[in-house]
Amino acid sequence: EKVEAVERAGVAVKERIPCLVEAHDSTQSYLRTKKDKMGHLIDGL
Repeated sequence: EKVEAVERAGVAVKERIPCLVEAHDSTQSYLRTKKDKMGHLIDGL
């Protein structure tokens, strides 16, 4: 969803390079919300 939005704005996306971080117990809920409600591409949740 976010990649498509950037492309609709006129920016050509050639590749997506993930920024990998370890999800700690204290951040699981926060990261899941970012993924589910804001379309962030977070792997491993």
